[in-house]
Amino acid sequence: IEQEQADRLKILAYLKKGKAMPRALLKRHSAKYFYIQNNYANGIYLTADDFREIISKEFKQGATTDNVATSNRSALAERKKLIAVWKISKWNQILLNLIDDFFGIQDTRKKYVLMSNYYQFRFLREAERRTRIPLVLLAYSIYPEFRQVLAKKIKIKTLKERKKGCVCLQTPDYYEIITGAPVTALFKLFSGQGKDTDELKGTIAAKGVVRGRVRIILKIHDMVNMEEGDILVTAMTRPEMVVAMKKASAIITDEGGLTSHAAIVSRELGIPCIIGTKIATKVLKDGDIVEVDANRGIVRKI
Repeated sequence: IEQEQADRLKILAYLKKGKAMPRALLKRHSAKYFYIQNNYANGIYLTADDFREIISKEFKQGATTDNVATSNRSALAERKKLIAVWKISKWNQILLNLIDDFFGIQDTRKKYVLMSNYYQFRFLREAERRTRIPLVLLAYSIYPEFRQVLAKKIKIKTLKERKKGCVCLQTPDYYEIITGAPVTALFKLFSGQGKDTDELKGTIAAKGVVRGRVRIILKIHDMVNMEEGDILVTAMTRPEMVVAMKKASAIITDEGGLTSHAAIVSRELGIPCIIGTKIATKVLKDGDIVEVDANRGIVRKI
């Protein structure tokens, strides 16, 4: 995410100098980062024109060209300082560098997951064209069934039943998709709270009390609506959400534990965070005013 932003700001520099953005540079940027806004719910290909529009918008909003570089230099300087202050041993410095390498591997894995999302949705759209089964239903098939989908051996009735609610049980060599009453009972068990409640409870990840406006973020594209001071509400946070998390005055999630992404980042940012509410994204709506009491693990609608 940061590398794409850094490369995008290099193109923005042309506008700062009163020049046009080079088409060839935009095309190279698109080929390298077309997947950057993808997620498990959507797969799109960002073209050169898409990036031109994004950069033009940033230019109008007064974006600067040194944010990422300055931030990285600051982080590295702080790291060097802390290593000296805490007298970190050479061995532990080696471990820290190893952890950095694993972060890089994790990011590379995520890159290819986001790229594959695009091709997965292309496949489903082609399957929709061939079978005449709507994409919204095909999304309820799984990889081992794709041959059956193309051979039209899976009934639309089956997919519609899954859309109402389903659970996929999977082991290394077996899967079973369950629908109906058992799934309804399972969802009820995991939700644990009524949807008509004005108060939610969860696990305290970072303490503090704030009031603010709810902003539901379920996919990357929702981040465009995030404003400074909003309370970010999501099922679970991911690294590509950090841009929105930095604007939030508090974070609330449906899922996660004390070592989850939301918990760690909220503590780094110094903002209140309540995780594991189970149904925050279902109970709360965009624009709701809530109080996040992360000293007691309670969220109240105001």
